[in-house]
Amino acid sequence: QHIRVDFSLLSPVQGRIVLEELSRDTISHLRHVDMNMSGSDISMQEVIHMLGHMSSHHPDLHIGLDLNNNRIDTKEAEALAAVLPHSNVTALNLALNDIDDEGAIFLAVTLPQSKLNDLNLSTNKINQKGARNIAAMLSKSALTKLDLSINNIGDEGATFLAAALPQSKLTDLNLSNTNLSQAG
Repeated sequence: QHIRVDFSLLSPVQGRIVLEELSRDTISHLRHVDMNMSGSDISMQEVIHMLGHMSSHHPDLHIGLDLNNNRIDTKEAEALAAVLPHSNVTALNLALNDIDDEGAIFLAVTLPQSKLNDLNLSTNKINQKGARNIAAMLSKSALTKLDLSINNIGDEGATFLAAALPQSKLTDLNLSNTNLSQAG
């Protein structure tokens, strides 16, 4: 079974109640949970706690997590990256945040140990360095879909990603509006 929870429609108190319920053993019948936390007031600490609990108590559960437009910075990206290898998150939307190269590197390092197959990093502050580190981990990851659009990766970042494609599982790579030159 599959459930989708839209936290953006809930008050902070309602959101915390739903998080508590999702962390209980009452969801053992579910196989997939999509959580839209876009623009919600749920803290990264609460998200990480919930992911840890859900993944340890429900190892077969697939989790889709939408954290777009939540003002996630490098420090929060690092905290999220630390829990990804131990979670069942298969789809992660981090678009429209404040993740820079350093945050992208934290996420890239965890790709080989994570279950992620869909990662959206669109509209962040990622440059060539972040793209290079993501590219270096693609062949070791399960990613089939990667969105780096509306970042400043330029020709150099795109070159690293292109070189990594043959060894990766990627079937969908979005590099639109990434400051590529005509030659790139």
